[in-house]
Amino acid sequence: MTISKKYFYISSALYPSELANRLQILSMSRAFHTQLGGMFMLGLPERSKLSVDFTIVPIRGWLRSPFLAFRFARQAKRLGVTHVFCREERLLFFFLIWTAVMRIHVECFFGVHWIKKDFFFKWAVRHTAGCIAITQAIADELVELGIERDHILVAPDGVDLSRYENLPSKHEARERFRLPYDRKVIGYTGSIGVHSWKGVDVLLAASDKAPSDWLFWIIGGNTEEVESLRKLYPMIRFEGRADPTLIPAMQSACDVLVLPNKSGNPISERYTSPLKLFEYMASGVPIVASDLPSVREVLSDDEAVFCEPGNPGSLVLGILQALDGMDGSRARLARRKVSSYTWDARARAIIDFMAHA
Repeated sequence: MTISKKYFYISSALYPSELANRLQILSMSRAFHTQLGGMFMLGLPERSKLSVDFTIVPIRGWLRSPFLAFRFARQAKRLGVTHVFCREERLLFFFLIWTAVMRIHVECFFGVHWIKKDFFFKWAVRHTAGCIAITQAIADELVELGIERDHILVAPDGVDLSRYENLPSKHEARERFRLPYDRKVIGYTGSIGVHSWKGVDVLLAASDKAPSDWLFWIIGGNTEEVESLRKLYPMIRFEGRADPTLIPAMQSACDVLVLPNKSGNPISERYTSPLKLFEYMASGVPIVASDLPSVREVLSDDEAVFCEPGNPGSLVLGILQALDGMDGSRARLARRKVSSYTWDARARAIIDFMAHA
């Protein structure tokens, strides 16, 4: 008798949320649903409020991992789940414990977005059917922890290319967002104060060294962060948080898009697979990025201009280079390359990996 497969993505995330990891979970869930249809379900705490076209299993009770994991395990048993995906080590740890106690047979897979040295992480990676690493550096460190190579899939994050269809021209986008036509617009999209390794401070320092005909446009940040920075940098346009549906058009209004991640932090150097990076590639706008292993896994000198991490002067020189002839060839190659980094392609690779692990 053939057993029907059922896939369950479990998470403690609360919605609505603008956090990148929450957006990543939703993007992957939509892609899983596209590939699996009714065989896929996303489990979330009951307090989350979402309107989506796939099945959400609301979980009542405490958000603390042991209790939440127990309720996920009960639902997995009730629903006849065969495969579980999770990116939270503590939740996955307790879920594995409960499934063992309750004698529920499910294949569990760990979406690994960082390397931790604590007990929960080490136990989880060693007791799952497979690990999905978002960077090669993470995969290499998993091997150092004793995980077999064939139990690891490297699958970077991605982008929904449909969001980048029928983009407005640069002129149309500037008119829409009231940007000047006679200045070079240097854009950044993403959080501005949550993680210092993202290098927004480097970008701010670079603005003091830039030519007067450049306009730095920073899209993201909460109201308090934005108001504070506006007082310190009156020559920078701080947009604050924008509707995600507007981001592609906003990016298309720019002459250059920057990814100023800093060195010295393992997340920035080895573990991150930035959502904005793939969005930048899809936009067709020239990219200037910090020269870090995490970025080099995706981009080469053919697709972007690289600058020294943490160096405002080097960032300015990189932007100048990207503006020289508008760097059209690199932008075109980046846009062509990003077709391999879609959420649907990532979901297909993970489903195939889970089927053969």
